[in-house]
Amino acid sequence: MKHFIFFLLFCYSSMGISQDVLSWSLKFSDISYKVSYTFKSFGGTAKTARGKGLCKTDTCDFLVAVPVNDFESGDTNRNLRVQEVAKAALFPLVKFKISIPRNQIEGNFKAKCEIEFAGKTHSYENIEFKVSKNNSDFVVNSQFDIYLEDFSIERPKLMTIAIDNKIPIIIHSTWSQ
Repeated sequence: MKHFIFFLLFCYSSMGISQDVLSWSLKFSDISYKVSYTFKSFGGTAKTARGKGLCKTDTCDFLVAVPVNDFESGDTNRNLRVQEVAKAALFPLVKFKISIPRNQIEGNFKAKCEIEFAGKTHSYENIEFKVSKNNSDFVVNSQFDIYLEDFSIERPKLMTIAIDNKIPIIIHSTWSQ
């Protein structure tokens, strides 16, 4: 009888915990980068990211992963060079991780964004995320800069001139529960 009561209490408390947990899925994404040289610039976009979010009592944690090979610049040779420089054969994914207080989930917020790229991880503070609601979905947009030196990436050169260290990143995403 003791075991049965313990089992009921355990099930009841587990049900209470699971009701406080919100799960999010990435429904759509468009992640872009831009590279600049002195005389020229180009960019690439990936639309195949996958993502999950989990909100517990006080915190929401989100993870977005996108294959490096899926970034398309419109030039096959450039795409292959980007994959080589980013060490895509060894580290095929770019990962973005953020944690925010649960009470900020439905509005604009700033968060620390941890990025794993080319086998290195670096955190960027106070990244701004703009959130809007579209029916039952949440549209989340962000624009920020990463720096190649933060990921120990040697900057490629075009005619002996290295590309800029700063790489703007633009994220458009739609999340659903």
